[in-house]
Amino acid sequence: MIRHIVLFTAKEEAHIDRIIEGLSVLKNIPHASGYVQVREGVQLYCEHCDEFVADSLAAGNCPACNSATDSNLCENCGLAIRHDTLCNARHTTCGHNLVLRRIEQAAFDTPPPLARALDIAIGQSAWPEPIRDKARAWLASDAQGLPMSRHFSHGVELLHPEDLFGQTPLTWFEGLWCFETGIREQCANDFLSAESTMHAP
Repeated sequence: MIRHIVLFTAKEEAHIDRIIEGLSVLKNIPHASGYVQVREGVQLYCEHCDEFVADSLAAGNCPACNSATDSNLCENCGLAIRHDTLCNARHTTCGHNLVLRRIEQAAFDTPPPLARALDIAIGQSAWPEPIRDKARAWLASDAQGLPMSRHFSHGVELLHPEDLFGQTPLTWFEGLWCFETGIREQCANDFLSAESTMHAP
């Protein structure tokens, strides 16, 4: 969804072919193979303000732990919040309740080979069992149809495809922060070492 520009410098001319060969694997990444598709989804909408809302502008409670959260990621348990699961959703701008409206959006499906590879990697990791269970649960239930775009007035607007024109890709910029705080919270609840968990291979 986001294009990155990366510059490579070859110290020797003989290295150029190796760099090109290595970069050629990028054509096999999921979004280049059709795993990002446009499909019907839902997004929170404020009828009072007549606008779609997302991220920190949609506040409520986590469906898993009931902690106060927004429509991004729960900082208490690390759950990725789907718009149709946020409890007591309200618009932080006006305070009114939010409703769900159908939209066309980009969605990502984890391809089976990648899902199997991730499951093996999780099993071979040194993560504590509760963390591995959480990772496997997410992989099994939430990795299919993962929303990748929404109507949002902040961010880079998509120009293609036509169905998604004007939407904003979900980069989950603060996702790493929410992930870390959620993992640390779970480690504290399970009397595990957060430092060793976060740095385990």
